[in-house]
Amino acid sequence: MALYQHFIYEDAEVAIWKIEEDEDFFRQATGLTSFIHAEKRRIEYYAGRFLLQRLIPHLNLEEIKIDNIGKPYLEDGSFHFSISHSFPYIAVVIHETAVVGIDIQVYRPKILRILEKYLHTDELHLLPQTIENMSMLWCTKEALYKWRGTGGQDFSEQLRILNVNENTQNHNLTCAIIDADKSIHNLSVMAKQDLDFAMAIAVK
Repeated sequence: MALYQHFIYEDAEVAIWKIEEDEDFFRQATGLTSFIHAEKRRIEYYAGRFLLQRLIPHLNLEEIKIDNIGKPYLEDGSFHFSISHSFPYIAVVIHETAVVGIDIQVYRPKILRILEKYLHTDELHLLPQTIENMSMLWCTKEALYKWRGTGGQDFSEQLRILNVNENTQNHNLTCAIIDADKSIHNLSVMAKQDLDFAMAIAVK
């Protein structure tokens, strides 16, 4: 078993699991049956539910619903949670009252080829354009998207990163979500770069 990281951020509980087990381990541990065709995606599905249940031991995984944009949620609202996966890592964040969003991304060179698809012109020079930095900005946008939970946002125009406050471990990013009606949601996102991946968490 490989609980890679476990910490608290803004009263939210965060856990990262590195998948080293086979599919049978997660399927038996969760008691779920998935009909996802791709094996890797299926393992990620099981592992995400497995890790979520480690954080909420009494959770009945069968009670998880999926909304119209594919976001999992609990109908009774007893917990807010978000799940992300980038093989072999799974990330989960939970909070009893605050809305949350999380994203994790294993470093891959292709991130540098699609910068203009998810970064606004003003964001292209926030950080040096390394794989690690750009992966972190991508994760930040994804965390914002999941936090908002309505779908349909243009990543470059409506999910905006205004400032990056760097330090040796975590980065605090000042962000804004601009809805179609021009209303603005301001929030801070915590992001970090690990050896193999970047991740970001939005809590508010």
